[in-house]
Amino acid sequence: MRSRKTEFMVDFPRLKKQKQLEATQKLSVLYEGVFDYIEREANLREKVRAKAIYKHKIGLGKTSMITVEEDEHFQHWFAFDHITAAGSRMFDLYIRDNQEKLDKKTLEIAGMVMLMHLEPFYVQFSNSDNFIIAPLFEPFVYQEVAPLKPMTMPVEKEFILARTVKLGFERKMIGPPITIKEECEEDVALRLLTASEQGQLAYRKYLKEFGVDFRKYCNK
Repeated sequence: MRSRKTEFMVDFPRLKKQKQLEATQKLSVLYEGVFDYIEREANLREKVRAKAIYKHKIGLGKTSMITVEEDEHFQHWFAFDHITAAGSRMFDLYIRDNQEKLDKKTLEIAGMVMLMHLEPFYVQFSNSDNFIIAPLFEPFVYQEVAPLKPMTMPVEKEFILARTVKLGFERKMIGPPITIKEECEEDVALRLLTASEQGQLAYRKYLKEFGVDFRKYCNK
């Protein structure tokens, strides 16, 4: 009788790990998919328009060159935050055009990505694989985060703005974080505090629309 019961015991740690791996793979497919979609479908006029808007947001002159590092920030802003001339975001368009090919779980993850925006955190701990962050206005609420793709990891004590998604049992960072200069931290925190006093929905909308603007005077 005991051996029969043993045969039906569920290996919960293994099952948890498997489900997490599957969810991460689905997020990776969405991540790669939107940039492939942009490469194929975004017209040149929209890309030029978006780059001009981005330069204005971060304080670059019209004729200034965007560095490789800055281009990575631009690409993620263009994919997830920028509103096209037609009134949509590129990630939303990608999901709309491919929803019939995506399974239910992938669409659920896509819904979370659509709500994602740059958020302010302090880095509490960092190593080569993941790091611990605390939200700006919840300094004792620690969250463990791992980057979805390899990136230069933030270091302890840094004030960052980052896009993160709670995925299964883990939180993933999407794209590079914006690291705020130490001498600008107080100014940025005060601006964010003022925005947060308008209410949670207004604050999220503010971060979605204006989060990247903090590179204008505080980027490294």
